[in-house]
Amino acid sequence: MDAIRKRREYLIWQEQVEAEEKRINFLKQMKQETMRCNIIAQRITLQEYLLEREAQILKEIEEWVNDEEKVKTLDRATVDGMLAEWLSEFQLVQPSQFFKDHPTNDAELVCSIQTEKEFLLSTLEFFGLPKSYMEGAGHFPMWGKGKKEDKLAAVRKRAAAKSMKGGKKPNAAVLKLKKEKGLGKKNEEDVKPTHFDITVFQKSFKRFVACNGELRSQMRKILLKDINRTMKVFLDDFQEQSFKKCVDVYELARRLADEGHEMDPVLLENMGAILLCFGEIEHELHYGERVPEETEEEKRARYVAEHKAKEREEARKEAEANGEKFDEGEAVKIPVIEPKKPVLMLLHLISITDMKFCA
Repeated sequence: MDAIRKRREYLIWQEQVEAEEKRINFLKQMKQETMRCNIIAQRITLQEYLLEREAQILKEIEEWVNDEEKVKTLDRATVDGMLAEWLSEFQLVQPSQFFKDHPTNDAELVCSIQTEKEFLLSTLEFFGLPKSYMEGAGHFPMWGKGKKEDKLAAVRKRAAAKSMKGGKKPNAAVLKLKKEKGLGKKNEEDVKPTHFDITVFQKSFKRFVACNGELRSQMRKILLKDINRTMKVFLDDFQEQSFKKCVDVYELARRLADEGHEMDPVLLENMGAILLCFGEIEHELHYGERVPEETEEEKRARYVAEHKAKEREEARKEAEANGEKFDEGEAVKIPVIEPKKPVLMLLHLISITDMKFCA
C-alpha cells in the first residue's frame, strides 16, 4: 500500500512540475512576443538594419549633395523613392497570431499604425529632424543667416542716404537704366532654394546611427556609476538639489561634463536624444528661456576674436618689456562679439527619479 501511495504522490508531483514548466514557457513566449512589438525594440531593430546599409545610404546622399547641378533637381517624389528603396527589407513587427489564440490585456503590448517610412522619420525627429520635414519644414536652416548683418547694414545705409536727400524720390530715368542693366534684380544667392534639402536628413541620420548599442551601454555606466554625483546636476531654480523635474534632458550631458564626468563627444551631443528615443524617459514639456547654442560661424567668429585678443595682449606685454609705449591705434583690432540673448524654448524637463528608472 505504501508503494502505491508513494507512486501516486510522485505522479501528482510530476504533473504539477510539468504544469508549472508549461505555464513558465507560456509566459516566456508571451513576453517575447510582446517585446518584439515594443517601440523601443523596433527602434533598435531599425537602427541595426540601417547600420548594415549606412555606407550605401550615405554614398547615395553624397552623390546628390556633391553635384551642384544635380541636387537642384531633387524633389520630394525622388526622396520618397529613395526612402522606399532603403527601407524595402525593413518591416515593422505587429502582434502575431499568438495573441489571437491567447488574448491578453497587457498594457505593454502595442501595435504600430505607422508605415515604415513614417516610423523612420518620427524616430529621426529625436535626433534633429524637423517635424513635417517631408512637407518642406526645416529645409536650408542656415540660408540667409550669414548675410543678415550685411543686409541690416545696407538697410541702414540706404535709410541714411535717403534722409540726406530729404526723402526725394529716385529719378525715373535712373531706375529704368538700372532695370535694363539688371541692377535691380536679386542675385540667385538672395533667393531661397526650392529643391529638396536632403542634407537635413543626412545630419539626423548620422546622429541616429552613431548612437549604437556600445554608446548606449557607455551612457548607462556613466549615469549609474555614481548616482550621487549624477544627482548633483539636478538643481531647481534656487540652485538646490531637487527630486522635481528641473533639468532639460538636452542639457543633461553638458551638466554632467561640467560636474567632471568624462564624456564622448558623440554622447555629449546625443545623450538627450538617446534617453528620449531609446529610454522613453518620462518628461514634462515646459517653456523656458535659454541662450541658443552657437552656430559654426559664430564659433569661428568667437575663436578669431579670442585669437586677436591674445595677439593684442602679447603685443602690449612686449612693448612694456621693451620700455615702449603701446600704440592703441596700430594694435590689432578685436571684433566685437555681441552676447547672445536668451530666447523662449520648449524644454523637456526630467528628474533624478526618471533617470533611475530609465537607465
